[in-house]
Amino acid sequence: MKTKICRTCSILKPIKEFNKLYADYLKYQCKSCEKEYKRRYYQANKDGILAEQKKYYESNRNAINERKKGYYKSHFEETKKYQKQWRN
Repeated sequence: MKTKICRTCSILKPIKEFNKLYADYLKYQCKSCEKEYKRRYYQANKDGILAEQKKYYESNRNAINERKKGYYKSHFEETKKYQKQWRN
């Protein structure tokens, strides 16, 4: 089995514990370290991230709504089944 050392936690782990960066390249952090990094980053920058998301939504509201309507129309049966499941 192929293994790799995570540069963050310095633990030797199987390759399937790493996400791909490109087709043949793996990221330097294992999945658990990457998840922890992203969680910390979000907590530290929460206000800025939410402001950017709100700004994007406001400037692309029509396109987002059209995409949602298109999905709903093309997945009508699945959506109804899901909604019915949660109503009961």
